Amino acid sequence: FVWLQEPTLPAAAMAPHVQVLRCAVPPPPLALPPPPLPVLELPLRVRAAVIAPLGSWSRGDAPGGELPGHGRLCSAFGLTAVAAVAVCRGVRLRTKARLCSTSVRAPRSACLLPRPARGAILEEEDADMEEEELPLDAARFVGNNVIKLFVTSCSASYVRPWSTRSQSFGTGTAFPIGERRLLTNAHVVKDATVVRVQRCGEFRKYAARVERFSQSQDLALLTVDSDDFWVDLEEVKFNDSLPALQEEVAVVGYPGDSDNICITQGVVSRVDMSFYTNDVQLLVLQIDAAINAGNSGGPVLDESGRCVGVAFEKMTSEEIDNVGYVIPTEVVRSFLDDKGGVGYAGFQYQPFESSAARASLGLPAGEKRGVRVRYVDASAPSHATLHVDDVILRIDGVDIGYDGTVPLAAGRSGERVHLSYLMSRRHPKDVCKFEAWRDGKGLSLDLTLGTSCPLVPCSPGPAEYLLVGGLVFVPLTEPYLEGQYGKDFYRDAPSLMVYMVEEGRRSSIDEQVLVLGHALCADGDFDDAAEEVQGTVHSILKSFNGVPVRNLRELAAALAGAGRWLRFEFRHGEVIVLDSEAAEKHRRQVMEVHRIQHPMCLRKDDVAA
Repeated sequence: FVWLQEPTLPAAAMAPHVQVLRCAVPPPPLALPPPPLPVLELPLRVRAAVIAPLGSWSRGDAPGGELPGHGRLCSAFGLTAVAAVAVCRGVRLRTKARLCSTSVRAPRSACLLPRPARGAILEEEDADMEEEELPLDAARFVGNNVIKLFVTSCSASYVRPWSTRSQSFGTGTAFPIGERRLLTNAHVVKDATVVRVQRCGEFRKYAARVERFSQSQDLALLTVDSDDFWVDLEEVKFNDSLPALQEEVAVVGYPGDSDNICITQGVVSRVDMSFYTNDVQLLVLQIDAAINAGNSGGPVLDESGRCVGVAFEKMTSEEIDNVGYVIPTEVVRSFLDDKGGVGYAGFQYQPFESSAARASLGLPAGEKRGVRVRYVDASAPSHATLHVDDVILRIDGVDIGYDGTVPLAAGRSGERVHLSYLMSRRHPKDVCKFEAWRDGKGLSLDLTLGTSCPLVPCSPGPAEYLLVGGLVFVPLTEPYLEGQYGKDFYRDAPSLMVYMVEEGRRSSIDEQVLVLGHALCADGDFDDAAEEVQGTVHSILKSFNGVPVRNLRELAAALAGAGRWLRFEFRHGEVIVLDSEAAEKHRRQVMEVHRIQHPMCLRKDDVAA
């Protein structure tokens, strides 16, 4: 191709495939070295195209008049750069740096650079130049391998722990990953009593069962025993690398009540750390594609049809739109390795930018790395390794910024994440290499990772309780708070309970926060102080008969050896006193009236009940 004085290049001259062109322009008579030349790209199936200098057009007199809506004007700024326009339906014209993606007209003022000399040649680009990026077409990768789930569940009631909640029904999405396994979200099949699966485009449903479940990673594996289900069912392949920012992705699933598959598209907006549960922080992908109820557990595909993650939640807020979250394949691989979950270091840190604070601990003046340890979990293996006031400089060879961040990955400049990322890639019992500063000198530490065990657990297992007279004591858990105060319990629950969730610290591995969950009535004579007792419900127990209690097991043992008076003291100073003989009589009446089968239900590692 050559530049012409008038834009008369016929459409037939355009090649039917992608052409990557470079404009070779003689440099201007200046003593400066010429900058790199721009690259002009033309896409597939060009109907008609004209290449011409922008300088020959004034506003509105471009060939064909106004540029088509899908046309893109892209100009590179340099002394030898040339801007050009392809006039056709659906044509994309851009520089390699993708400086501009806005549909515009072609005013004369847009030509800020000298026009190329007549006869300048458009040369074909080298083979290593990037190829044209076409729109993501996820539909061609989706066959029958995205599965709809029908889940019947019945969960424990942590508010009324002697009973269960009403049966509920829900739907979700899963996909095959090989070896007769389906992958989905843990929250989709949590407390499931019946799981049925349906292949895309079919009406038959098959019984499935949960093989493995991880609340902390929000992932679960299912299998189907029927051989018919697996016939010609292709597994979804994973892309184990993190997608780049602005990379196009497609979310595939079954949102809403429809049995037809739904595909939504968007781009990767951010890669960061986020709390999957109150105590576990893992890597997430943020995308702007729609994720709705029913999408959970579905694959998120890249332009090659490989899975880059699993859709699992969206942000709902009046001030935020189009924010969905995806579990990346890095976390999926960790779950599939089945090595005990996510590694937990068991310490909290303080950002350590203050030069005075750093100097007070003897850090060299030129040392800019490191964060200060402010708390070490007594239940974690790190309790014997780390000390308060240690400054952590490096973990597994990665420098720690004084703000507590580390580089996300090689080749991703400008992206930093919370230092917990380094431990989240490991498993319990793995050993991390720490470089720290203590007592004026550096040292190397081998820290064995454990399993997170928060004071207020988010997934506590079977509901526990202890019935004393009409008083029902339960351990404080997130399901209890959600059942009592709703999903937004951080706003509505008592401040002391919220503090326990966010900042509560164990003094021992078996410590529980005990709460008076109910004061049940059955006998009028015994309940002469019922109104007074009701005012203490939802209070946190401090001691029994003057002795602090760490958990329900200790409370049950103390009750068994108590005398006549049972004195319960609570955190805010309230006291409840019961007569032991009257309390035992009242307990039997309460169990009959409220249909409670057992006076207690404790963990098997505590007291068999």
